Amino acid sequence: MCFTTGYSGGWNSPYSGEATYAALYSKDPLFANFPTDGTLSSSSPAIGAGVAITTVAAGDSGSGTTLILNNAHGLQPGWAGTQGDWIRIGATNTAQITGINYTTNTVTLAAGVSRSSGHPVYLYANSSGTVVLNGASPDLGAFPYGSTSAPLVSLSVSSIAFGTIAVGTSNPVLLWNSGNATLNITSIVAPSGFSQSNTCGSTLTALASCTITVSLTGIGSDSGNLTITTDAASSPDLVALSGTGYSVPAAAAMPMLIF
Repeated sequence: MCFTTGYSGGWNSPYSGEATYAALYSKDPLFANFPTDGTLSSSSPAIGAGVAITTVAAGDSGSGTTLILNNAHGLQPGWAGTQGDWIRIGATNTAQITGINYTTNTVTLAAGVSRSSGHPVYLYANSSGTVVLNGASPDLGAFPYGSTSAPLVSLSVSSIAFGTIAVGTSNPVLLWNSGNATLNITSIVAPSGFSQSNTCGSTLTALASCTITVSLTGIGSDSGNLTITTDAASSPDLVALSGTGYSVPAAAAMPMLIF
């Protein structure tokens, strides 16, 4: 028996009005291997019954590496040799946390993500690097049901507009494998008027990242897509490129005056 101060409900009545609690109150979770572990069976009502940890704060929208949340206290940036948590913002955008100001609920991310005020924020991978979100919403169980191994491509940008700039100017694109299986990279190809070099190699382990450096090489106006072909379900992943290049004349040699 326990006593909770501040509780105003009746005896033996639900202590929470939260939607997940109401849906699961007094229901059998249907563990598959109880009492060995907490793996959920395929018909468990706890599958996909979880909710977001928090939401994006009012006034924070757009993209970038600084994210303001309504409550950041359920997340951690990596302590004592552990990894920072990975989060999913909205339906698809994932990024790893590199810093948290708990006073202002401001989170610093390893890569910029797009978001809007009120977007839900879920824990995607925990401090051991284990992916814990395998569907639209989290499962309520010690071991999520249907956990699958698959790579997932996340890019720091979806487009690069170089503007009018000298030929040879470069911009980085960060590629993360935010899935829980090795990503096999078939090719990374830049369109005409651009070139690329990268540190990715042919494989990228789960939650690892690499850098693709894109350079503007054409004189005049060019546009096209950087195309990244992998074994991820989203392949090919594209980054839209545009820019107008001009050549910089070599410095003229000063004549030598002999007196």
